[in-house]
Amino acid sequence: MTNGGDLVTNGDRPYKAVLTIGVALILFVAVSISSMWTEIARGEMAGPLWMHATWEISSLIAMLPLLLPAARIACRIEPWPLARRIAAHVVLSIAFSLLHSGGMVLIRKAVHSWMDSDYRFLEDGALLVFFYEWRKDALVYAALVVLLGWLRARAPVREAPARLAFAVGGVTHLIGPHEIRLVKAAGNYCELILDGRTLLVRSTLGAMLARLAPFGFRRVHRGVLIHPSRIRALAATASGDTRATLDDGDMLLISRRYPLPR
Repeated sequence: MTNGGDLVTNGDRPYKAVLTIGVALILFVAVSISSMWTEIARGEMAGPLWMHATWEISSLIAMLPLLLPAARIACRIEPWPLARRIAAHVVLSIAFSLLHSGGMVLIRKAVHSWMDSDYRFLEDGALLVFFYEWRKDALVYAALVVLLGWLRARAPVREAPARLAFAVGGVTHLIGPHEIRLVKAAGNYCELILDGRTLLVRSTLGAMLARLAPFGFRRVHRGVLIHPSRIRALAATASGDTRATLDDGDMLLISRRYPLPR
């Protein structure tokens, strides 16, 4: 049975994106080092080749292991509202750059020490150096995100499974998405409210949204997921939120932070 993560990531989409970006980076570093070798031989670049090659290769080695985790996280936040998604990508690009910079500096310091040479990274000031590195790393991260979106758009549409598996205790319940009336966060669990019964599933609401988003479920409140087809009427409140009347007559408050599509 296809799981929720596969539905969100379209199977091997992160791996294809990571392989493409990784190969491009390897080729770029190879071309850069060959160009440096030529320029040093011509006397157009100062410094030994080992130093410049170390800088390029250390950056590559530190970045390659970060691509797959970054791609997986980028896939996970796709169902989020646009403003939150943009903010998350900015934060992720910063974390991506910090981890990349930290890794390459450790490698460079080790090689320079072995070669009895001194390597200084922050001599121009931490803020200026970080901005210099972040703007390059942000381009790589943005290329990864754009490629993921392009692969998602080109991926063949797969038929959704008729039922999803939810483990509760030692029992696995097979439930059709259409059977789920509402999903509510309950600490480290989620309440799946069905017709006539409720299941308490160990999952975060974000992970549950990742599983159910392909079936049209939306987050309408910090702790609530619902399919828009369950809503029969909407009424504005004085606070700016929306009061929804569901198909069973129950009322539900929809936060203005999670507006339904018009």
